[in-house]
Amino acid sequence: MMFGELLAPSLVKNILVFSHSNIGDVVASCPVIDVLCRDFPSARVNVIVGPKAVTLLEGNPRLRVIVYDKHMPWPDQCRWFLKLRRERFDLIVDLRNTILPFVLNARVRTPLQMPSREHMSRKHLDRLRTVHHFSDENVPRTAIVPKPLAGDVLPKGKFVVIAPSAADSAKRWTADGFVEVADFIAAKGMAVVFTGGALETELIEGMRRRMKNPSLSLAGRLDLRELAFVLGQALFAVAHDSGAMHIACYFGVPVIALFGPTDDTKSGPQDPRSVVIRRNGSCPRCLNPHSRVPHQCMAAIQAQDVIDVIQNKFL
Repeated sequence: MMFGELLAPSLVKNILVFSHSNIGDVVASCPVIDVLCRDFPSARVNVIVGPKAVTLLEGNPRLRVIVYDKHMPWPDQCRWFLKLRRERFDLIVDLRNTILPFVLNARVRTPLQMPSREHMSRKHLDRLRTVHHFSDENVPRTAIVPKPLAGDVLPKGKFVVIAPSAADSAKRWTADGFVEVADFIAAKGMAVVFTGGALETELIEGMRRRMKNPSLSLAGRLDLRELAFVLGQALFAVAHDSGAMHIACYFGVPVIALFGPTDDTKSGPQDPRSVVIRRNGSCPRCLNPHSRVPHQCMAAIQAQDVIDVIQNKFL
């Protein structure tokens, strides 16, 4: 097995991409998948993801999605690995820095260690460059295939997506802030569409009841490809460091990204039309990660901070 060796596209018939488990991390690997699909049109592209991200890549005829569940029993993991090892891969692109490429059959693999750039998506593309020279120009976004909603659900005019969900409670903004911002957007003549998982339904309904203006909630009603479709139609989105934020960024939708304990230089939006709001300069937990006091950085973001961005960038 070689690494750092460049293969001619005509010699590559079977590719394996070892992606991530979390939705946002999988979205960050999609630019790599896009390049592979563009530059190796006759190859089969296999992508390993965790169970939560499976529906994100479904519906793409170029991809074979392979599920790896780290919680499956050890005998099942062994069977999963042995089945994969029987396949002959021409190229393995490992975005998780594991030993898997070393023990699978592959003509060429990406190296285990390499210099790391700050942003995750750029780091993934740098890893791909160790085995494939490619152009950054005109790379179509094909990894995720948005799925249109059934029926006449979305507002007719301009609308803004508000995604108040986050897997980590430390990354969530206040309900009061979202209510004030949503009312401001609605008062300016733009429809407000809330998105989130089933667990956020009650939270979002509580926000909507407190609003002075009408809004639409799609919480618990969308799979990931439908969420991609909704975000792709939005004027802009307001979101935490979450899967919704990453999907919006992937499709070039401007985002007002609310960041707290996580590092926006590594996972934040790169589009110049997007804005990161971060107020962790006085957060004791951010200043001392070993402290046990709760994070205060998200609560330090004021609704007016978000409203000022909307007024300056989108009105």
